[in-house]
Amino acid sequence: MQGTRDRAPSTGDTHRPTCRASHARIGAHEFARGAGFLVGAAAGLGAVATNDDRVRVFPRASFPNLKVGAQVSRTFAVHVDVPTGVHRRDGALRAFEGDLLTAQYWVGSGVWMAAGGGALLDFPVMGTTSGGFHVGPGVAAWVGVDFAQSRRWVLDLSARTMVGVVWVGEQRRDGGAVDLLLGATWR
Repeated sequence: MQGTRDRAPSTGDTHRPTCRASHARIGAHEFARGAGFLVGAAAGLGAVATNDDRVRVFPRASFPNLKVGAQVSRTFAVHVDVPTGVHRRDGALRAFEGDLLTAQYWVGSGVWMAAGGGALLDFPVMGTTSGGFHVGPGVAAWVGVDFAQSRRWVLDLSARTMVGVVWVGEQRRDGGAVDLLLGATWR
């Protein structure tokens, strides 16, 4: 006698009930099936800390966070990320951001992790000239969950941490940021 697991679906049923149930769950990523080009953006709030002469923490707005890349398989993507954030330091607006090559992996149920490395940037924005433009190495890590989707887009909520170092003349400036982001990705 054949068990229910071993029976083939009827001709009118194209999906097993377990497949339909998995797509109904929050985070099931129908969007992420197969290879293809992707582009995304995110915005959120966070904090940046630096320790050039003393440790200082500044609140920041994190936008626009951009990514462009490829969904390599159902569970793996590679993209270039530009995580950004603006904060006020010594009365001037400054950006703490990066240009990072990132790998993203879905661990299941729409939950994903990502990590990347590249250049970290610290510079004045919005017409401010104080402080100069500084570049150094940086890394970032994300964890997130896809919470809404269609075949062409997905919305996610993620937390990101980014750390790096830049040189300001002869002085080393270590920096780190933590952000909570709402993002959208299209394919």
